[in-house]
Amino acid sequence: MVALVLGTALLVSSITSYLGARRLVRTVIQGQVQALQRTLGQQARERGPGPPLQEELTAFLEQHRDEGLRYVAQLGHGGEVLVAAGESVVGAGEASVADLRPGELDVAGQRVRAVMALDRPPHGHRPPPPLPFDDRGFHPPPPVVDGHPPMRPFQPPKFAMELVPEAALALGARARRDLGVGVTVAIALMLAAAVFWRLSRRVQAFEARLQTQQHLAALGEMSAVLAHELRNPLASLKGHAQLLDERVSEQPRLQRKTARIVDEAERLEALTNGLLEFARTGKIEPTSVDPRALLRRCASLVEGSVDIDTDHAPTQWVLDGPKIERVLSNLLDNARQAAPDTPVVARVFSERQRLNFEVRDSGPGIPAADRERIFEPFVTTRTRGTGLGLPVSRKIVEQHGGTLTLQPADGRGTCLVVSLPAGAELTATGT
Repeated sequence: MVALVLGTALLVSSITSYLGARRLVRTVIQGQVQALQRTLGQQARERGPGPPLQEELTAFLEQHRDEGLRYVAQLGHGGEVLVAAGESVVGAGEASVADLRPGELDVAGQRVRAVMALDRPPHGHRPPPPLPFDDRGFHPPPPVVDGHPPMRPFQPPKFAMELVPEAALALGARARRDLGVGVTVAIALMLAAAVFWRLSRRVQAFEARLQTQQHLAALGEMSAVLAHELRNPLASLKGHAQLLDERVSEQPRLQRKTARIVDEAERLEALTNGLLEFARTGKIEPTSVDPRALLRRCASLVEGSVDIDTDHAPTQWVLDGPKIERVLSNLLDNARQAAPDTPVVARVFSERQRLNFEVRDSGPGIPAADRERIFEPFVTTRTRGTGLGLPVSRKIVEQHGGTLTLQPADGRGTCLVVSLPAGAELTATGT
């Protein structure tokens, strides 16, 4: 979080500094141009009327070359160049100097072009006196004195110049370089913040999984102890209850009570067996198995209709057949109980070097809040369930290096997917 804030602050500061530097560069260029224009205008006023000589402009150019001046010229009233010194650089598509207005700056590459107009007449220029009106209210034509036409009103001469503001260009280049460095560092800080955030999220998830595994391990050890301690007394209770049930077969009222004792004893026996399975799943013993035959065998042991799809299944896969059969049988049995009146859909297929078993039902589905909790021990939505089937199944799948996940189902229902890695796949997809 701190790195993200620092990166954002650095990015904003770099952009703000660059914009300020651009304004400063513009101000420096304007000041440099105005200083040269003032010097050129002062010389023009001191020289008097008429365009300057070529030598005068060349001398002015050489005098101010260190200040970046590369071209200077006087323009006629139509924008034509009367006299010039230096070389003008005008690229393709660029406006000519005559198109610029006085006081306007034009940047052409590394050169800056500007046009100035002399604001005061030069020494020796005297404007003619105003003429009186005649009887009709018009000015009479100006008189001709000694064969010379009258002096025209003052029209300010225009001067054009081009300069290379090296100091301003260096300042601009440094501003761009600083902007690049600042943006790069800011982006690096933001990326580091994003990476650190993702790493922290992974660490938190890993710690949560580790804590869950430790909790499950402790729960498994406790379950194993309880199951072992309850197994023998429960077997004795069940045996005596069955014997009692046989002896009271002629007493229906009493037999109902003994049958209930036997039923509850069998339920407790199933619970203790589930606890032992959860605590001691044992090591897997992988062999070459036909996944299609494995799914068909599991489907045949489940009551109700099961639609099987094995069109895209491989002919062989290396896995522990009995344990995966236990997983599939549990998933199929859960799906049948969720929707006993509709067929269960089960398919096996290979995708991206993984073997996938998919079991889908059309029951009421699982609430969003319980979609991850169903893999926790003793969490069940059935009234007589132990809540150990899915945890034991996930543990077996994880021993194979795979995953057991709840996938979104189209419409109603639940879709559970067992995905096993390739490992030592033997053959390609069969028919």
